[in-house]
Amino acid sequence: MRILQSVVTLLAAATLQAATLESTISFVDGRELFENPGCGYAGGGWSNLTPGMSTSGNNLCSSSRNCTKLWSMHKFSKGYVYGDTHAVQTNHYAHITNFVGGADIPLDADALLAVSNSFLKCRRNGGTCIPRFAYTWDGWGGAEPDDFEMIIVHIHQLGAVLSQFRDVVPAVECGMIGAYGEMHTSRYTGREYQNRVVGAWLESIPDDMALLVRSPQVWMNYLGTTTSAFIGGGMDSMDQTLRSRMGFYNDGYLGTDYDYGTWGGGGGTATWSRDEGRAFLKGQAVPYGGEFAGVSTSYFDENVHLLDPSRFNIVAEWYDTHLSYLRTIRAYDMTIVQKLTNTFFSSSAWAFDGMPGLSEYEGVDLRKFCEDHMGYRYVVRGVSFAGRTGGARLDVEIENTGFGQLLFDDLIEVVLSGGGVSAKAPLVGDSQTSLRAIRGGSTAVVSVDFDYPANLPPGEYELFLRVSAPLADETGDGLPRRPVRFANDECWNASLRANRICRVSIGDGYDFAEGTLWFSWDEDAHQSIGGKWGAGGTEGGFPVRSFELDSGVPSGKSGDVCVTVTAEAMGEIPCPSGDMASFVFLGDRQGAPVPHGYCAGGWRRLYGVEVEEGAQVEVRIRVAGRFVQYSINGAVLHDEDGQRWLPSAVKPSRISELSFAGSGEAHDFFGIIGSDGGARSFRIFLR
Repeated sequence: MRILQSVVTLLAAATLQAATLESTISFVDGRELFENPGCGYAGGGWSNLTPGMSTSGNNLCSSSRNCTKLWSMHKFSKGYVYGDTHAVQTNHYAHITNFVGGADIPLDADALLAVSNSFLKCRRNGGTCIPRFAYTWDGWGGAEPDDFEMIIVHIHQLGAVLSQFRDVVPAVECGMIGAYGEMHTSRYTGREYQNRVVGAWLESIPDDMALLVRSPQVWMNYLGTTTSAFIGGGMDSMDQTLRSRMGFYNDGYLGTDYDYGTWGGGGGTATWSRDEGRAFLKGQAVPYGGEFAGVSTSYFDENVHLLDPSRFNIVAEWYDTHLSYLRTIRAYDMTIVQKLTNTFFSSSAWAFDGMPGLSEYEGVDLRKFCEDHMGYRYVVRGVSFAGRTGGARLDVEIENTGFGQLLFDDLIEVVLSGGGVSAKAPLVGDSQTSLRAIRGGSTAVVSVDFDYPANLPPGEYELFLRVSAPLADETGDGLPRRPVRFANDECWNASLRANRICRVSIGDGYDFAEGTLWFSWDEDAHQSIGGKWGAGGTEGGFPVRSFELDSGVPSGKSGDVCVTVTAEAMGEIPCPSGDMASFVFLGDRQGAPVPHGYCAGGWRRLYGVEVEEGAQVEVRIRVAGRFVQYSINGAVLHDEDGQRWLPSAVKPSRISELSFAGSGEAHDFFGIIGSDGGARSFRIFLR
């Protein structure tokens, strides 16, 4: 059976349809340094909490959007010095003496409000913070409360505050004990004390907030196990919620081959070797970082081999441990920072299995390489676009060349901008893909299916992906305060806080809405055929709409196809490229619906009745042989010459595929005629 091109939709709603796509970004890393939520350089510094202090709080993240704020609480402690005699504070500790009576006291309301206000400011700045609390900020141990139970009280007080800021705080550095809060040089470093501190933090902060401790030995003591038992299978059977929260802050980083006691010899003890710690962190999704140890140049040159690629692959370790933050990466006077600055990245020298595409960083110094890749770094490597009537599907190939991954839930939005108009496109279907799932060194295709924004005029538009880590007080109606930036050169649009992906040209198209009438001519049977669109679906990866054919009308005999519709001005439609017959309302300059019929010679303006927009009308198409007649509500229409029977535009054709004109020069739709048990079926594939 050969059927000529079918008519265009009768009274279908005019919609937008993408016709072309043009990539407008380079699929390479631009090597620019920028801040993304929860990773990279982490500014910070020590501040004092004092009784009756101002409740304004610290301006966290004023120097960087990511910080690791450190607070000293010595004013709420007797502040004994740690030593053999546990002597009362000496003059050396005069600067941290408690001036409120020398008592171990709970944090007062003002101090807690100051901490809370600090995190509120961090939230308003679009920042993140990993805090640490302790009782002394210098190398001398001690200054903790004489009454150990007061430390537990302080933890519970602080945990109640931190629990209100999960959107700002991804993790807490355990702190509380010893010099700098590094859990050493204290009378409370014994297992029973450390276990109480760890347990109090785990009880006080949310289950999805990580707890970072100074060394693996702290976790082994808390779990009551050894390295060999834990790594040899114990961690597979342990509480997975607890395991997912376990991490470290490494304040001796790269100072020795064992990071000043962070790692030990391993081999069944409570300490882990560097390789054992690396293997554990490879499976974690928690912040990892800290600060470089302070060592002399001569000591480093003689004793540390971590930056020698012939002896150790530090780049591979960065990826395995998912290094995400460092406080001292910009401390250019430090020996380790200087050594990194004078060592240069080479993909061959630092090669490892699973290395992502890093060719853009060949010859870049390791300090910049490290800072740029801490956490995550998204590079668009390819884009494909499948337009459909009323919307499109965008597939973006993204490589995460960073060491780690996004640690917050993210929101993905599509924004179209052009001609002075910017609008957010509504997402549909299963397009809520998360970049959080793309781990460091891996590549994934992020797919978003979206409809074009309402009232968006046809034209050329830049398409942007706006990705953000939403904050608790954001509604999604405005610009995000914590956007995620891609690394491609000239990709970022600061005013939209979004990443430019491509340019699309959007023209008019028409939706094949369910219940809409179409009309065809069967040359073999010498009859006209009408029918209506059925439900949609997918087949072979294409959206599909079924078409149910009515019984044919024999040639030479009169037959009607009738439908009741709402008279709505469509404005304009593309001229069909084939021979067909149809009917449609077009709008005049005042917007009123004006009937048009398609017949031999093209579209003809029809007269004989005036229709108000929005009115329900009965449209009847009567076919007799090669002629067609149109009527509305029983009134027969005519053309400008007064003709009531118009020659239908049908000619013999031998093609087995029906092509329907869409917008632009391309045929955007095609259909296949088939049969099933004598019933004729018609499927349209939208491509």
